[in-house]
Amino acid sequence: MRLEFGGEKWIVLIEKALFHPESASLILGDLHIGKASDLRKAGQAIPFDIQNKNILNLIELIRKSDCKKVIFLGDLFHSSFNKEFHFIEQVIAYFSDLEFILVRGNHEKDADRLYENLGLKVCKNYKIKDVQFIHEPKLTADFYHISGHLHPGIRLKDIGRMSVAFPVLAIQNKCMVLPAWGNLTGKYILKPKEWDKLYLFSGKDVRELG
Repeated sequence: MRLEFGGEKWIVLIEKALFHPESASLILGDLHIGKASDLRKAGQAIPFDIQNKNILNLIELIRKSDCKKVIFLGDLFHSSFNKEFHFIEQVIAYFSDLEFILVRGNHEKDADRLYENLGLKVCKNYKIKDVQFIHEPKLTADFYHISGHLHPGIRLKDIGRMSVAFPVLAIQNKCMVLPAWGNLTGKYILKPKEWDKLYLFSGKDVRELG
């Protein structure tokens, strides 16, 4: 699905990501790499292949998008350094001709140098023309920006009156919020009436909600 935001043209991908054709940039919300290990340490039975699947999906998406640049909107990592961080290092090494940018999030607790050693360019914010990339959304800001952090979703009822939560891309004023990309991130359920536009990811397509 194509849309315009901040004077730029974007493609909303069914894989819960955003693509900027002019710069060939792939933009992703929160991945929270390392969360699986932290949950296991806390005694939760998290399958060992769940993070591997996340990384394989990331590799496939990068390949499919034919991007030149990957922008992570913060919380790429879940906590302080653990062995799962090396998954990202391997992805970056595999796509050695691409640029990987990390906009620091509130979960990035370590020094910039650690992330830079993985092959990431680290910054507080990043910009393509008049659109800034930041981690936390600023709904009343007077500048166009794309963020993560919120893990936006909505809950819909099906025929049997069961409710199902779906990830969404949300726009309000000059703020766009991407859904979390990782598979252990959860969702913050939005009230649709409080947002100008919502785009729902069903897993098979993207649809704008009226």
